[in-house]
Amino acid sequence: MGNNSAWATTTETNSRLQGDADRIYGLVFPGCTIDRDVPLVLDKEFGVDLVLHLVTGSILTVQEKFREHKWIHKLEFTQEVENATGTQYQSDGEWYKLIANLYLYGWESKSAGSLAKWAMLDVLHYKLIIEAAGGLHRLGTLEHNDKYGKASFYAIPIKRLSGCFIADYRKFK
Repeated sequence: MGNNSAWATTTETNSRLQGDADRIYGLVFPGCTIDRDVPLVLDKEFGVDLVLHLVTGSILTVQEKFREHKWIHKLEFTQEVENATGTQYQSDGEWYKLIANLYLYGWESKSAGSLAKWAMLDVLHYKLIIEAAGGLHRLGTLEHNDKYGKASFYAIPIKRLSGCFIADYRKFK
């Protein structure tokens, strides 16, 4: 289903940026520990990539998405609404499953291996912004990814979501 080389590029980008993401979690939540060994069902069915264990004993769930540097000029948050669009495997995308507490979204630096820009969103407040606007279509434009997975998503200018940031790259420069 789709282009494996594009999927490999996305996977490699995510792997390259995990160290920088972990540094960000430590800056935002000093002393936290990171558990990336979560059951696959949490990601596929609930949009959870990792669990942060805070020093108080509390936990937060996190979804991550990192984009290659070539997309930094757009500064768009992409919210997947459908997978395998137009195929026999068509299914609801992340928007309909996302229950993570936080969403770390970022763009890779030109030199690769670190995040040039990023924002950490409070998912509840993100969803409330979308609700108040009347839906994703009111804030973004519907796009289709034909490279792999045939996903459909809304591209939302990140500045429209600044009301749900709990931290962003400007705070930690």
